[in-house]
Amino acid sequence: MRKRHTPEQVLSKLRQAEADLATGLSISPVGQKLGISRRHEPICNG
Repeated sequence: MRKRHTPEQVLSKLRQAEADLATGLSISPVGQKLGISRRHEPICNG
């Protein structure tokens, strides 16, 4: 089971992401730095 984050942890990550984006980092490196991965949806072919 995956770990759930508290509201305070989410806000902290969002604030850090906002600060990093303001310095010119792009989305991908910011996500990697914060340990956030992109969610991949399964593709249905039928």
